[in-house]
Amino acid sequence: MSKRSLFHLLVLLTGLSCARSQNSAVPDPDSYSRTRMHGDVNLEMYSTVDPATHVVRAPVDSVWVWMPAVYERLGIEPSLWDSQTHRIGNTGFSPRQIDGTRLSRFIQCGYSVTSANNADTYRVNMSVVTWVRSGENNQTVIQTEVAASARPRDVSGNAVDCSTTSRLERTIVEYVTEFLASGNPQH
Repeated sequence: MSKRSLFHLLVLLTGLSCARSQNSAVPDPDSYSRTRMHGDVNLEMYSTVDPATHVVRAPVDSVWVWMPAVYERLGIEPSLWDSQTHRIGNTGFSPRQIDGTRLSRFIQCGYSVTSANNADTYRVNMSVVTWVRSGENNQTVIQTEVAASARPRDVSGNAVDCSTTSRLERTIVEYVTEFLASGNPQH
């Protein structure tokens, strides 16, 4: 199958999967985003930003003490650090890598005509924020919200919205768990 035929098939399948029955709810206007893909083909996509939620078997203070080390290991310098609400993150940065890894591992921004992942070739603007709160039975709930958009580096063009692959959210929890197991808050 040629690339052109594959592209048309993907557009058709995407359109069919996005089709709504007359009884389906209309998406919230705040969750609307328009993504431009491959030339003049525009697809309307609806999504909501839903923070990934994980539970860790440790008290909230024990988890919170490790959050700066987690962000440091990821290579994300926190611009937001609120110890009262247990919230840490960066709401506006332009990484080329996170955790020493290409951005396409963590976000999906579509593909270029040459099949390159836009997350790795476009200028990406990101927001990553993690909340840590007390859960039941001395457990901690960790919520991370990842939002990103990307724009071509070398030519003018519209920004595209990116979606998370959920790997960054899981990596944050994995690092917290690893640091908790080490038992030494001096990373």
